Amino acid sequence: MDNDIKENIKKLLEKQPTISIGTLSEDNKPIVHTVTYVSVEATVYFGTYKSSRKSLNMQKNNNVSYICDQYNDINNLLGIKAIQMEGVASLVTNKEELDRVSMKLIEKYPVLKNLPTNPNMIFFKIEPAKARYLDYSKGFGHTDIIDYR
Repeated sequence: MDNDIKENIKKLLEKQPTISIGTLSEDNKPIVHTVTYVSVEATVYFGTYKSSRKSLNMQKNNNVSYICDQYNDINNLLGIKAIQMEGVASLVTNKEELDRVSMKLIEKYPVLKNLPTNPNMIFFKIEPAKARYLDYSKGFGHTDIIDYR
């Protein structure tokens, strides 16, 4: 059953355009950031500026969370699917990994191909630790918990 749920998580991540990432500020207050991203299984990758709040927050405390959700029709609550993920963020520094991520980002968001390269842009990945997968088609509020550790 865990493999089926992991596959559902992978598929939902592949088709959604954005996720919202939760970090802690310098004074330990939660902040949520919406980002475009790509995924490999349940690991997500995204770019941001070196000086952005999310970058500074993740470099100080790399324990983060993200949510990815699908609401096709808000009048059909049983159609809700969502991922609530706890994970660990890290800078992507490996050149081959950066190249793969860049290509995936351009495939998912073709408009990025026309943007100039920015030396202040860095990439993070969030590796999954624990997921809550909501699938209301199985019943209102149905949640499966998956441990990736």
